[in-house]
Amino acid sequence: MLSSHYMDPAVLARSMASPVRSSHALSATPVWYVVAWSIPGVLVGGTIGTRVSKYVPSDVTEPALGVVFAIVGVVVLGTEFAV
Repeated sequence: MLSSHYMDPAVLARSMASPVRSSHALSATPVWYVVAWSIPGVLVGGTIGTRVSKYVPSDVTEPALGVVFAIVGVVVLGTEFAV
């Protein structure tokens, strides 16, 4: 006979997966304009950025990119939530 503390693994897995199903990232609606505006940046950054990085030291580019990403993040959040 099984003790009262025994938990069926299938029941445990279903109970743990239940909240995950409703909050999974793939269940969200993608913001397509962000994807569309990212593609040219990736293409330009991938081609020109590798050439520029040979001449500009990383201690200059890392903070500059941090500022750029912060500005882009504020703009995206501002346009998405109409702040």
